[in-house]
Amino acid sequence: MSAEDVRAAGSPPARKALPVLGVILAAVLLGSAGLFVILAEATAPTAAFLRCWIAVIVLAPLAVLELRRHGRFPPKAILIAAVSGAALGIDYVLWAQSVLDAGLGVSTVLISVQVIVFPALVWVFGGSRPGWLFICCVPVMIIGMLLTGGVFGADETAANPMRGAIFGVLSGVLYGVYIFGIHH
Repeated sequence: MSAEDVRAAGSPPARKALPVLGVILAAVLLGSAGLFVILAEATAPTAAFLRCWIAVIVLAPLAVLELRRHGRFPPKAILIAAVSGAALGIDYVLWAQSVLDAGLGVSTVLISVQVIVFPALVWVFGGSRPGWLFICCVPVMIIGMLLTGGVFGADETAANPMRGAIFGVLSGVLYGVYIFGIHH
């Protein structure tokens, strides 16, 4: 294969695979976050602070580049970013406490209430109505979360299953608020 054939075929397979590997690595690391909370034996606020600090280390240089490229952000954008960031920070604390109280599996399922919250916020504040199939599935999703949260019997090995379930759902609501904020 000549150099011209390689250029004609596009980028080499290794270059095309790099973004895919990045997404896979990110998914594995994000999926492991709850396990790291448990293994660290840290309090929920400490775990949340460390998660945010790690993000700051990565995102601060990117923010500086964005400021240089686009200049100052409008005050409304700063306010939305601040509210969204506060929602995410509180979400992190509640979710970490939910992991410690109810267990990793339960808290991971309960945070999925974001799948209901985000479209509801878009509907209420953005005027974009979700489809009928989604609306019909919402009761099924809520029932599934209630069953997972221990409405009909909680995991007896969990430290505080009721508080963990409440924090898990609140965490999902706040994550939905965060997604809505960054969506705008």
